[in-house]
Amino acid sequence: MDEKGHRSAAIAWKYRVYPPPSYFQNGSTFADYFRESLLSDQDHVKDSTRAFYKSNTTKVLGESVEVVSVTNDDPVRVVIAMGKTTNKTPVKKNVRLNRLLPIYRPITQSKESLVILTATTTDFRMASMANVTEKDIVLEIGSSFGEGTAAIARYCHRLIGFDVSEEAVAAAKTRCEAFRDRVEFHIVDVFREEKRAISILQDVDANVVCIDIGGNRDIFSVMRMIQWVQNIVKPFLIIVKSEEVSLILPLMNFCQLFS
Repeated sequence: MDEKGHRSAAIAWKYRVYPPPSYFQNGSTFADYFRESLLSDQDHVKDSTRAFYKSNTTKVLGESVEVVSVTNDDPVRVVIAMGKTTNKTPVKKNVRLNRLLPIYRPITQSKESLVILTATTTDFRMASMANVTEKDIVLEIGSSFGEGTAAIARYCHRLIGFDVSEEAVAAAKTRCEAFRDRVEFHIVDVFREEKRAISILQDVDANVVCIDIGGNRDIFSVMRMIQWVQNIVKPFLIIVKSEEVSLILPLMNFCQLFS
């Protein structure tokens, strides 16, 4: 990444609310949504053959699976193949809709990021795990005490965590000890220490950024962070946890917040 162009004007980013509206309530909506392939400018595509299968209803765990078939029956019936698709791969039939989440991957080199908006911590971690692969380098802004970091680290190649709290970073390092070969943490405030943050990321080619700055941050601070990430890091995917942003953005254009 580099510092070039980080003062550019606001961008009307593409975004998706995650999980999609009516995703769990309406079987037909699920089937139609899952078969939908392209976003507006074809820079990102929802992988129509794979999904993230939530393997546990009480813990935030899961794995990428092959979607064998999706019907329009009522209720919708989904068949998935676990793990790599081979003749010996176990197949699960009639999988419940709320066990599957879509996966997004880029299909062209885009100048814009796709922003996935989540309102809750559980949805944020699910979206992060569903859309991160073993080849991805993840920047987590707001790593806090490392609970989410430990979950995401299971799926990515490398993870860099930023947090403003020394206490939180110390706890996160302890919690993520098992992933010390791929996870590192930095005490840094992106808003107040921009040059230091850029320096840390100078040789880091992060293609996925997870943002959960929480606390008393207002919607403008969250939007400012999204813009900073888009301009500085330039990832293909930005995953955001903010109840306020998730509720408000579908009702207005991103640029309105910066006009």
